[in-house]
Amino acid sequence: YRDQIYVKLNKYGIQKIEDNKLVSIRNVSKILVLQDNKKVDAKQKKINAPALNIYIDYDNEWLLAYSKLKGFYLFKIEDNALKIKPYKFRNLETIKDFNVSSFIKINDSTYAFGSSDDGIMLTTSEGDILLHLTTKSNLGDNKVNSLYFDNQNHLWAALDQGISRIKLNNDWEKFIPEKSGYSGIIESTNRFMGNFYLNSGKGFFKLDKGIKEGEQAHFIKMTDSLVDKGCYGMINFENSETNQMLIITDDGLTSMDKDGKFTLIIPAFIWTVMRDHIDSNRVWLGLDNGLASIYFNGETFDVEGRVPGIKIQTRFLEQDKAGNIWASNTLSKVVKLSNVEFIDHKITNFDLKEYSSQDGLPSDNAIYPKVINGEIVFGTGEGIFIFNEKTNQFVPYEKMGEAFRDDKEHKGKQTHRLFEDHNHRVWIISKNQDETRLQIYLASLKNDSGFYSVEKIYETKGKGDIFNSVYEDYNHVMWFGGVTSLYKYTPNETKDSIPLFFTNIYSVIAGADTIMSGYEYLNNHLYTTQQPGEIEIIKYKNNKLVFHYSSLMRNNEEVILYSYMLEGFEDVWSKWDTRNSERFTNLQEGSYTFRVRAMDFFGNVSSEATYYFEVKPPWYRTIWAYIGYFLFFVAFVWGAITVSTRSLKKIIREATAEIQEQKDQLEEKNQNILDSIRYAKRIQEAVTPTKSQMKKFFPEHFVLWRPRDIVSGDFYWMMHKSNKVVVAAADCTGHGVPGAFMSIMGISFLNQIANMPEVNNAADALNHLRSNVITSLNQEGSETDTKDGMDISLCVYDFDGMIMEFSGAYNPLYIIRDGELSVVKADRMPVGVHDRMDKPFTNNKFTMIKGDVYYILSDGYIDQFGGPKGKKFMTKRFKELLLTIYEKPMEEQSRILEETLIKWRGDIEQVDDIIIIGVRVV
Repeated sequence: YRDQIYVKLNKYGIQKIEDNKLVSIRNVSKILVLQDNKKVDAKQKKINAPALNIYIDYDNEWLLAYSKLKGFYLFKIEDNALKIKPYKFRNLETIKDFNVSSFIKINDSTYAFGSSDDGIMLTTSEGDILLHLTTKSNLGDNKVNSLYFDNQNHLWAALDQGISRIKLNNDWEKFIPEKSGYSGIIESTNRFMGNFYLNSGKGFFKLDKGIKEGEQAHFIKMTDSLVDKGCYGMINFENSETNQMLIITDDGLTSMDKDGKFTLIIPAFIWTVMRDHIDSNRVWLGLDNGLASIYFNGETFDVEGRVPGIKIQTRFLEQDKAGNIWASNTLSKVVKLSNVEFIDHKITNFDLKEYSSQDGLPSDNAIYPKVINGEIVFGTGEGIFIFNEKTNQFVPYEKMGEAFRDDKEHKGKQTHRLFEDHNHRVWIISKNQDETRLQIYLASLKNDSGFYSVEKIYETKGKGDIFNSVYEDYNHVMWFGGVTSLYKYTPNETKDSIPLFFTNIYSVIAGADTIMSGYEYLNNHLYTTQQPGEIEIIKYKNNKLVFHYSSLMRNNEEVILYSYMLEGFEDVWSKWDTRNSERFTNLQEGSYTFRVRAMDFFGNVSSEATYYFEVKPPWYRTIWAYIGYFLFFVAFVWGAITVSTRSLKKIIREATAEIQEQKDQLEEKNQNILDSIRYAKRIQEAVTPTKSQMKKFFPEHFVLWRPRDIVSGDFYWMMHKSNKVVVAAADCTGHGVPGAFMSIMGISFLNQIANMPEVNNAADALNHLRSNVITSLNQEGSETDTKDGMDISLCVYDFDGMIMEFSGAYNPLYIIRDGELSVVKADRMPVGVHDRMDKPFTNNKFTMIKGDVYYILSDGYIDQFGGPKGKKFMTKRFKELLLTIYEKPMEEQSRILEETLIKWRGDIEQVDDIIIIGVRVV
């Protein structure tokens, strides 16, 4: 009290401890007693101070004490004197005959009293009974010696027959209609734009935000004509274009915008509403005899209509992770809608399958589909089921435990609603077997296996009561709306003060020896944890260690999860698991730190417990052993080197001579190959039009030809025939030597084709060229044939008639006329084998105008990687470049294109052959 320790002795009264001695608080053998607000000398008046059996803090100034003779007193010690005044509970009779053996203050409004023969009683600060616990209510013993209240809302009782822990749960708040302003059976709850709303068969209600702290919460009924009747389900619908809440009413589907304006979207008899997870602009409506959808177009909702073939009363809707829609009713009917396709907001293609009790579902049951942990499950009156895709049957869901699993021995518990919160916990609304109690279960994942640990957290009496609505609000607050009342669940962990909890290592076993048993003596003191700086030394023969650890929390300890790390062995935290021990075998020598922590029901993580130890090495891995190994190794190596040096030198000389000979042979062969390729280059250049030949027919032109290797798979070709000039730019399959072979063959074919009388236009030339390529390469069009061929742009210039003909295989023609760029597309097939090779190439014919600039090219320039991010040059960037340079002289255009390419690719190698031909009509 006030940083001073006081002791109560039976014979000597209250003493205080000073300098490790007991000192009486009497002052010259006097006790001052406050009697009728006057100080009285107890010795003179012969007034004895009451024998104080128990005392606790009452406030910052006074202590509250209990005397078996005088009852309750407030007292304080001031000026080395004892001041006392009586204290009376308003309802003292409740406590008077309880045989109080201990008592504590839970909070300003609650006290707990322990009895010597009648258990534990919780009262208000006025003495009204809140709770009475005895052996009949599972208290271990009726004789209570001491009470303690911890920071996790646990009341601990030291009994004659052990210790009991009592959970004091103040997490639930009940809102009954008569006092809370709403009426009717609650169908749904929701929060929108910061306000909390409630729907019932009597209307639409909003929680009044003007209620002061401590006052009864109150709902206000919305009076708009669209919602003043029956209101049922509701969901939020928000995106970048709108923010509104969709409400099912007696009139149909109504929306409320952020300003509180109500609008009827569609008149219909609707049971349920669900937003599509795949296309969030679509909303599904469960109708009285089917299923329909609407679609948000950016301003309003378009009615997409009903899904043909669905005739059930659609009471519930859910969508699984694959996008399948599951609709169900209260008569064991389930419909699966899959592979849905819409065209112009009308359903066109879909698959439909209806299931019933013949497919494994319980008969005459309401079926409630819900996705939990990524799986679609179905709550029924006989437990939880899941759909087996392989057998096409509904089977009992194993992962929620036997209570909710239907089997031959018993039916699963009735599952009225399922709800998965943001912590992946599952809330289950259920009833007991005779339907006299409504029950709420909370299921949490045990570990990565997907199985759940299930705990009943609430139970109410009332045969007719059931929860239709489950809603998760801010900070894990849950709302449950039902037939009789609205319930709010606020876990203590979500309030302002989250109590700390700890993890304790209570046993460490090394080999066959227990080296730590939860406590240890050190310097004549008892410790429950390893002290700072202390390191346990373990012999190598005992390098098999087992750690046992535990923690305590306000909810069931069975759902505590643990994670550990052994620094020095594996410096990562283990997965969370319910196992509270861990074994390590064959640990190598070194320093280690074992760290463990716990996580409670709500995801709060405890402080860490640590244990430091060092495993000593075996004798053969000590420093002296390594010195001996090193000396032996040095001697052995020295001897081995001395013996083998002579033979090694001989081998090296012979090997060097052989390698030199092979190197000379390889260099000679490589030079021969390079000479052959260079000769092939001269042949390729010889069959390619010269600059003067091109200049003769095209006064203003350029040719940008950049082979990737010495020879090229890209080529260009020209021929003058009958006052017409034919020009082609082609990209053969491959590059280098294989591409060059194809290019020589292509040039040869084009020379032949140009002189054929039956070839009248550009498309005819490509058709004959394709036929020759396929025949020459023995291609028959099968899947095993090689796909060798070429992509090509072929132009026929008639300068007398100012007519241009163009035909292309993949590669287009770019035209710039009066500053505008246009593209003449090529056919999407190559000159070679293709699944469309039976179709002729397209002949494009148009008038040329002086000043026109024409470009044909392969894809090498556009596909070149480079730039700051190493991406392709791309067609868009190429077009923009042409528009900036087309007015310049043709030679300068060629130079700019080449310089741009070199700058673009930087250090990246050229990936393909490049050919670009530009011609200006003069």
